[in-house]
Amino acid sequence: MTTKRFDRSGAFLGDATGARQSTCSFRMWCDHQKAIEPSFTHMPQGRRLRPLCIGRVVVAGCHRRSTRPWCCRGRRRRGVRSDRTRPCRKKGSGEHRPVDVNALVEESLNLAYHGARAENQSFKINMERSLDSAAGQVDVYPQEITRALLNLISNGFYAATKRKGQSNSDAYEPTLTATTKDLGARVEIRIRDSGVGIPPEVKEKMFNPFFTTKPAGEGTGLGLSITHDIIVKQHSGSIEVDTQPGEFTEIRIVLPRAGAFIAESRGRA
Repeated sequence: MTTKRFDRSGAFLGDATGARQSTCSFRMWCDHQKAIEPSFTHMPQGRRLRPLCIGRVVVAGCHRRSTRPWCCRGRRRRGVRSDRTRPCRKKGSGEHRPVDVNALVEESLNLAYHGARAENQSFKINMERSLDSAAGQVDVYPQEITRALLNLISNGFYAATKRKGQSNSDAYEPTLTATTKDLGARVEIRIRDSGVGIPPEVKEKMFNPFFTTKPAGEGTGLGLSITHDIIVKQHSGSIEVDTQPGEFTEIRIVLPRAGAFIAESRGRA
């Protein structure tokens, strides 16, 4: 069997036969592959790959996505899911420390509102607050709790706005309410929206990774899954959902005041 050989620049070097075929290797960048196969992807020069035979042409240092074994594709998908649904294991979460619960909720409300306004200048919603002055402080990872609250508040905005679009009455006003409450050794946070609600069959799967009811391009299905992991796994808390389709959805979060410390201790054990 005769195999064509090329150098890095794409110049023809001659034929390789027999054992030389398996050792024939050279590096070619994507812009040199178009004449052979437009779907090739180049790899960095520091990596060495097994030569790939396309007909009688050996292409080394390149591979096709479509030739990747199914087992490798599965491992990659599992890796993506693992990395994106385990926020407590990522670097960059910062250190846990005591923070004021009411200040954290207020900051999350403002961030979510201004973010929604930046995307849609016509966005309007009534935001109500019922913050317990005795809620005090809780030991958390502030960046992660803010991330979780932003997910919940943004979902509330989406549901309330969606109901507004479906409503034929001008009397309906989208409303989102944030509540905090002192529970002694714990603190409670509630996020309630007057949106479309959640059907029972959706409620059962809403915290599953990659599950979403939003149209393609509007949701990844990871927001609530990540929120659940932040609250439950990273802070040893709990999250519950109360909803009535067509009426409201209320998310209830309960955090131990030393939740982050408890979760960290369990991780070390």
